[in-house]
Amino acid sequence: MVIKKTFRLTDCRFSAELRYRQVLRGIGVCGIISLLITAKLQENGHLVSVDFSAMQSLFAHGTVVNPPQISTYIPNNAVAVTSINNLLDGKATPPSHVVANQASTLKALPLNWSIINGTLKHSFTETALKAGLTKAEINHIKLLLSNQIDFNHFKTNDHFQVLLARDNLTSKSLRDILAIEIVQQKTLLRVFQYRSANGTIRYYEANGHSLNPGFLRYPTHSLGIGSGFSMNRLDPITGHYHSHPAIDFRAPMGTPIVATGSGRINFIASERGYGNVVKITHPGHISTLYAHMKGFAKGLHRGSLVKIGQVIGYVGMTGYATGPHVHYEYRVKGVPYNGLTVKLPGATPLTGALKQDFLKQISVYQSYLR
Repeated sequence: MVIKKTFRLTDCRFSAELRYRQVLRGIGVCGIISLLITAKLQENGHLVSVDFSAMQSLFAHGTVVNPPQISTYIPNNAVAVTSINNLLDGKATPPSHVVANQASTLKALPLNWSIINGTLKHSFTETALKAGLTKAEINHIKLLLSNQIDFNHFKTNDHFQVLLARDNLTSKSLRDILAIEIVQQKTLLRVFQYRSANGTIRYYEANGHSLNPGFLRYPTHSLGIGSGFSMNRLDPITGHYHSHPAIDFRAPMGTPIVATGSGRINFIASERGYGNVVKITHPGHISTLYAHMKGFAKGLHRGSLVKIGQVIGYVGMTGYATGPHVHYEYRVKGVPYNGLTVKLPGATPLTGALKQDFLKQISVYQSYLR
């Protein structure tokens, strides 16, 4: 009782200095407890120990260039933070709990890299948004894989992984897509970024085949097909049967229309039934035609060079048309082909030294995909 009364704050006869010492001692006890907890976590493999004495020695002699980094444990991903230089040199070693987990073959991710994965329960867009991808990143993926993947035909339990990177930790810009893996109805597609020596970025499959096609399948973001390719179609304007060697893509008024391949414009004007029309010639004796435009993109004229995906005009209903759409024709040596089914010419695959450089780059990305 005497002791209790003595140490009661109201009855304490000690000076303020002594009371401060008691508080500092309490903090010291908490510090010791924290160290014991930390040691226990390290023992169980939840934390990776760091040789601070070695670090102090290095700092004292001013020889630290890339100081050691403390690895962290992230549930579900089981990845640790490390230096990108060590990763590229193959020196990175995953923490012990990763090695022990035989189901995981993931290496330690660089601090500014991340992996986002998801299993389809709803649409691809909805699942990807919930997983952590932005709308801009999702649209970029759809554009890259438009010729390989039908994003309207995913099934439950199809899944994907995306490896992303930022230029720096404080950047708020669009993350750089380094690798994509999609499993759609048991079919696996893996796509990797390749940055050439001159800084050009393109995407290829693991075998070096390009994802940047020689031609796009669609000239606009379509709501559906108004009229398909037919050599004997009932014309809704004239009421007579005649050939329709084209695809009519329905779209809202003013929707941008893009060149499906790189080439040179040889006609850009109004032409009777076509209305406002653009005709482009491409390498390989290929030509394309885009009709019923509301208007043309600024700066274009006969003889203009256009690149694949470049906006050349806007959806309208000029000429003989019952609603807003783009009439699209694809011809080889003047012979019309169905733009939805014709085999499109692809870009040249990587070979020789370029392919070897590509394989070296993607070996790093592949080590992070499950």
